[in-house]
Amino acid sequence: MMYVHTNNSKEIRSSSHERIKFVAYCAIVLSLSGCASATSQFTNAISDDALSNEKVVERAKSIKTLKQAQTQENKAIEVQNLADANLMIDKVACNKIFLVNRCINKVTAVRNDLWDTAQLDRTSARYFIRQYEANERRVALEQKIAAYRREQAAQAATRLASKAAYEAKLKAYAEKLAQPDPLTPEERKKNVTLFEAKRNTILDIQRKRAEAAQARADAAEKAAKSAAAAVASPQ
Repeated sequence: MMYVHTNNSKEIRSSSHERIKFVAYCAIVLSLSGCASATSQFTNAISDDALSNEKVVERAKSIKTLKQAQTQENKAIEVQNLADANLMIDKVACNKIFLVNRCINKVTAVRNDLWDTAQLDRTSARYFIRQYEANERRVALEQKIAAYRREQAAQAATRLASKAAYEAKLKAYAEKLAQPDPLTPEERKKNVTLFEAKRNTILDIQRKRAEAAQARADAAEKAAKSAAAAVASPQ
């Protein structure tokens, strides 16, 4: 069974809860002769429970919107709080009359009836809210999965095109390697010689440029030292 407890739930139990506990205690613990029909009584007590799952679900069917559920839950809490407050006031009033216990039992029963009725509204509203939130999460997840699948489908075409281009490139390279060399060994040797000569020429030019730059730097340094010595020497 589904229950939503408050701070006062341990202090005061509803009449249906007390009836279930009494029948179960009578049948299981005491084994009294008057409890011969305890099993059927216990079953009937459960079915009469104001907060049974069946009644909560059935009550939740009357809720159509999230706002309605939230309003119903808040109103039920207000009713329960008011019932608890009135019970405290009524108990104080009961202490001023002769039949104190009977009065307290009566006002407690009134409180329990109000509290259980409000609890059904409160529990069914919370049930609707949880179902609503679960459905929202499910819809969001389904949308996320659908978006992911669309993205993967779009990327699949791009990946397929890239794969085809890469395979074509490999195929062209393999075909090029498979072709016979158009150059004779003498022609290839001549090309190597020309390449080395060209490289050596470039290296020689780079070396001469570096030497010229170093010479200019040395000359500038020598001139600077001479000027500094001339300034420092006496006239």
